[in-house]
Amino acid sequence: MQILDIHSSPHCRYGDFFTTYIDGTVALHTLQGSIVRTFNAHHAASRSCRKVLYLENLPKDLVATAGWDNRVYLYDMDVRKPIHCIDRHTSGVCALTTNLPTLHAVDVQPMPCRHQPLLISGGWDREICVWDLRSPQHPLHTLHGHHRCVTCLAVLPNGNLLSAARDRSLRIWDLDTAVCVQKLPTNEFVSSICVLPNGTFITGSRQCLQRVIVASSFVGSIECWDSLTVP
Repeated sequence: MQILDIHSSPHCRYGDFFTTYIDGTVALHTLQGSIVRTFNAHHAASRSCRKVLYLENLPKDLVATAGWDNRVYLYDMDVRKPIHCIDRHTSGVCALTTNLPTLHAVDVQPMPCRHQPLLISGGWDREICVWDLRSPQHPLHTLHGHHRCVTCLAVLPNGNLLSAARDRSLRIWDLDTAVCVQKLPTNEFVSSICVLPNGTFITGSRQCLQRVIVASSFVGSIECWDSLTVP
């Protein structure tokens, strides 16, 4: 069966990584090859589970999933049932990220957005929604700027959000003000992002880009940026 996403979960009590499938199933695996948890996240093959994200540093083991049914679900891994359904998006959701790995503690007092436990989603409706994981009924911010499907999201070490879309652009957002502080054009739309601890981020696409540091025949290229010095 076709796998749509893989996400590591090194701090999860139950397993090492998650996979999502075109039939809407999410599975949790160990590195030894065992499947220790499965649940049906998004029903029907036409509404498959597109993304999975383990939410660490929380009191419970929570997993976020996103799919072509326009929804984001938060699952409690202890009971394998959804505790929240986010249905703000009007089209398929294909990008998820969180700032939880960068947070050292969660305070209940009012604070800047970037210091709250956040879940961030984006997809074919071109919107990026920022959610407080403690009360995800309504988005804290809705970010507008991309003109086509949002394909990737990542939180940078300084707390800003990096987004990529099929409009062939990268955008950097200040999550406190919900303002785009920088726009970076690309030759092709970015299909994957990896952020390094020093603030450098690497983007990959299907076609060759101008600043190629590693090129792979047939599948495209990888491009490296420094988020502190991008032009």
